[in-house]
Amino acid sequence: MFEQMYHETFAHVQAPAELKQEVLAMANWNEQKRPVRRSRRLALILAAAVLLTVSGLAATWRLWQPKMAELFRAGPETQQELLDSGTTQVLGLSDSDNGVTLTAEQIIGDDNGFFILFRIDSDDPELLNYMVNPRLEVTYNQGLEDLMYSSNWRYVREGQQVWDEETGGFVPMTPMYFYWQGHVRDGADLAGRTITFTIDELADYLTDGNGVRVWNGHLELTLPLDYEPADTLVLDADARVDTCQGQVHIIGVEFTPISVVLCFEAQAQTDLLDVKALTLADGSVVELISSSGTAYRLEDGAYRQLFDLKTALVLEDAPVSLTLEAVTGAEELPNDGWLVTETTQCVVPLTEKK
Repeated sequence: MFEQMYHETFAHVQAPAELKQEVLAMANWNEQKRPVRRSRRLALILAAAVLLTVSGLAATWRLWQPKMAELFRAGPETQQELLDSGTTQVLGLSDSDNGVTLTAEQIIGDDNGFFILFRIDSDDPELLNYMVNPRLEVTYNQGLEDLMYSSNWRYVREGQQVWDEETGGFVPMTPMYFYWQGHVRDGADLAGRTITFTIDELADYLTDGNGVRVWNGHLELTLPLDYEPADTLVLDADARVDTCQGQVHIIGVEFTPISVVLCFEAQAQTDLLDVKALTLADGSVVELISSSGTAYRLEDGAYRQLFDLKTALVLEDAPVSLTLEAVTGAEELPNDGWLVTETTQCVVPLTEKK
């Protein structure tokens, strides 16, 4: 249905190629929690495209960077709400040297941390492949380092290469994307602070596992952390969960559009809990990823553990329950690690804080 609507619309409207591509990208976004609204959403997308084209505003029209929307499974309505609130900002800041360009595409954040999407382009289509990695240096400015407790970065590998029928092999598909994610301590104030990203080398690990230097130069971007942190909704819980290190009392969650903090009481710090998913009021399920991997204790004796959402939400989508996995059996390893031998799952109801 959408293909017919798309072709009929743009057969009568001359729109920029970039706008057409973004309309196609938005139509393919997997907004799982609202499947019944797909036809209405597609009609709104096309209507907006026509309006922007005929009014001369198409050159400036943009929601999220398409790759960012794909990563967070965010449809147009969610994108617009988080843009309007300042929770996310489309940056488009870039630096170029020796045929390579680094671009900071977009930032999104809450009181728990922030997520930045980067793009790397090259004038040489042979330079970037599936296993080219940057030597990335990060500098925390204005005392930001004291507010951080963890960070990580990784490439967005999906779609990084395409199959070439002529050569019978995979070829690089540029540009390539990677993201950097930082988590901040409870109560951290990021206002007026900046973070600097520097790349001086690209190394190819596909042809040599030790890495072969394929580019030298200097790319540097300093980004202000002036986004408006997403609002937080505090939800109550009251559930007791057995683990191999004793019983844990789940007392609530702190919910934002991009993360969930699990709050619990325990005899000792434990990393034996994993929030697998949230169930929303309409019955849809949203998956989570553990981000920090470590629970840390607050002054009141309770613990907090941060989890990242795989789908960007809005506070109106507040969950009614969470699915929790607990380690109930484990063997201690010689290197002080643990081998998990048994887990159990339970559903914890959530209610609005009174």
